[in-house]
Amino acid sequence: MIRAMILMLALVSNPRVDDPFRVSTSLDIQDDKSPPSLVAQFTINPDGGWKYNRAYPSTAALEINGRAVASEYTITHGAPSSVAFTTTANLGDVSEPPYDIVIVASFSLCTETSCRVWRRQRIVVAGSKAPIHIFHD
Repeated sequence: MIRAMILMLALVSNPRVDDPFRVSTSLDIQDDKSPPSLVAQFTINPDGGWKYNRAYPSTAALEINGRAVASEYTITHGAPSSVAFTTTANLGDVSEPPYDIVIVASFSLCTETSCRVWRRQRIVVAGSKAPIHIFHD
């Protein structure tokens, strides 16, 4: 089995200093299935006072090598206010190795008095803007 692990925080496109969250990522290429699949995850860790807005219709999609690919996603709520988005894609339709892997997500965070929405945020999981390290089990 091949496992890929990202050893840095993700880069969010157009990051702003006032974004009240941190993002971490992970990546797993599961080649024990036919065809192999890619599981990319990012976790939002809100800063003090901010919480994930469960009422907002959050979405996540996967892009591989600059192309949108068919993928499924799940959202897992952590403690105290973090949330993990996990996207899974079949690599059978990807004609070349997955060098650039990006999750495109929309989500919302709230404080006690206001909410903010991030639409189509591009979280770089691996590729030219984030290192990818491959380990063989």
